[in-house]
Amino acid sequence: MDRPQLQHIFQNKYKTEDWVRVLMDVFGATEIRREPRELSNEHNDKVTGYEIGSLKRDGFEIGLYEFEIKSSYKIGLNRVGLRSLVKSYLNYGVDAAIVVYWQGDEWRVSFICDLKENKTNPKRFTYLMGDKAATYRTAVDRFMFIE
Repeated sequence: MDRPQLQHIFQNKYKTEDWVRVLMDVFGATEIRREPRELSNEHNDKVTGYEIGSLKRDGFEIGLYEFEIKSSYKIGLNRVGLRSLVKSYLNYGVDAAIVVYWQGDEWRVSFICDLKENKTNPKRFTYLMGDKAATYRTAVDRFMFIE
């Protein structure tokens, strides 16, 4: 996947099939579900969660999830609130998670690795997407580095 393809995906509304392509091409994910598996939780009125698959990297298992935000949570402003809203979904025995939250045209991709005692600063590993005018240079650079 090249820079213009990533930038195009980041500038547009979230689509599972585009994100799966990024997961496969950039992260090398091979364990992708044909149909995302819906997850249940006490917050189903505010969010619908799906497991997309998983990937193994450097001896760690990383869960791949997407969450449609249906409530008044603002994706662009409330990354900590979003994370706590979906925290109980992420108790599936994975070491970390790559999570997409989406609502309307906006979406956020976050890497969460404090699921088993190791902690990351969520500010460093989260990107807001879906703005056609944005270049997403930092996100594209980091994703190209991972690839």
